[in-house]
Amino acid sequence: MVFEFPADLAVSDPNFTTLFRLLDDFNSYSREVQGDEAQQTGRGHGRHRRGPRPRFDIRETEKAYELYGEVPGADRKNIHIELTGQNVLVIHGHIDRGYDAPDPGKKNSAKDKRKEGDSVQKTEASEGDKGKDDSDAVRFLQKERFVGDFEREFAFPGPLMEFDITASLEKGILKVVAPKQEDSKTRKIEI
Repeated sequence: MVFEFPADLAVSDPNFTTLFRLLDDFNSYSREVQGDEAQQTGRGHGRHRRGPRPRFDIRETEKAYELYGEVPGADRKNIHIELTGQNVLVIHGHIDRGYDAPDPGKKNSAKDKRKEGDSVQKTEASEGDKGKDDSDAVRFLQKERFVGDFEREFAFPGPLMEFDITASLEKGILKVVAPKQEDSKTRKIEI
């Protein structure tokens, strides 16, 4: 007996991005589980968190470090950047789904109201609503996007110029430029 795969299941272009993301997600999950167990036994630091973990590219130039992070769905008012110490940059915030998701515990269709015993009056549908059924509920077939609170911490080899750090958010990419502190020149002091 010969078993043939459908043409749409065959992968002609090997793309390992999905595999690497799966491995990264498994690694994050393993750390969270180990962190939760360690925290319960008093051995952990409690720093493992569930939720999204934006990916960042970090470039070093002669005068600064440049960070480029993927934060799709994040609003600039929901992202906070702090310099702790002289060389540790902490970026934390919240990523929204970008659309209103129905509350699974909330019943809002006419069919659900009838089940609860409430009286529902039938009204004529407007032209834009014709053909739509009130009992149709939105349901997700798949959820892959990261949403929720996130925090990333970056430690740099040298001190940063605290008041010259800049950030911008454009098309879902967060850009942070952290200038390096100039080497303090040694000064000879005469006695």
